[in-house]
Amino acid sequence: FGVIRPLSNFYNVDGLELALKHRYDDMNDSKRRKKFILCIQSVEKLPLQPSSKEILENSVCHICRKDWFQVGPKCRHCVLEENLDKLDKQFRDPVVTCVLKTLVKWLRDKMLRNTLMEASFMLDHRQLLSSIENEANQYFKFYAAAQKELVKAKAMWKIHFDLLSDYDELNACRSTMRLSRPKEDVSALTEQELNSVVFPNDINTLSMEHTAKQTMALGQLRRNKDTLRYLQNQSKERKLLAVNRKKQKECGTEISDEPTCVVCLSP
Repeated sequence: FGVIRPLSNFYNVDGLELALKHRYDDMNDSKRRKKFILCIQSVEKLPLQPSSKEILENSVCHICRKDWFQVGPKCRHCVLEENLDKLDKQFRDPVVTCVLKTLVKWLRDKMLRNTLMEASFMLDHRQLLSSIENEANQYFKFYAAAQKELVKAKAMWKIHFDLLSDYDELNACRSTMRLSRPKEDVSALTEQELNSVVFPNDINTLSMEHTAKQTMALGQLRRNKDTLRYLQNQSKERKLLAVNRKKQKECGTEISDEPTCVVCLSP
């Protein structure tokens, strides 16, 4: 989990405010902001159409493709994931969060007691406690905004990773397979080479497995096509309704806004 840096020592409310201020400054310094922006921009610049070099680099990565026993160097996609994880840890400060929540509970208890001593303490430190409250609100807003950006960036990273995985799977489907040779010593083959070797006894089983996979893939393709057509028709319908409302506003005539069928686009 890494080493959690404790809060600076303090002995009064003024010291608490100073310790929290130093912690806020450390979390929001210019270097961290620059790293955050550069990392988010790297995710935004991920291409819709990966290059052949990127696909090849990802297909032999020992991290991404460890299930296929690949032993190649770490790809840039894994490096980007590591940077996102580091950013997530940098902007997650459990010590500050715990201190602020404890402080809120402590202040709430003091207000509920409503004794003369508690009221005098609150009155003497009203401005200081208000300052701590404002800084705490800014901290939680900053943390929430950073987390929102990171969640979106990780989602975009996952989409691009799935795209690279699909390309890798397509390339694997195009790779040739061969029957094992008579008296061939398969123990000398690597795991990757062994995946492309078919033993005569496994031909019927593999044929049935590939037929089932093909059927499932065709069914998924059909469902995806239906979803795509539905979304396209929804977009066309919204544009048509917008045009009708504009004509109605310009001409002062009533045009039916009756929704059309999202499949055939007929009323």
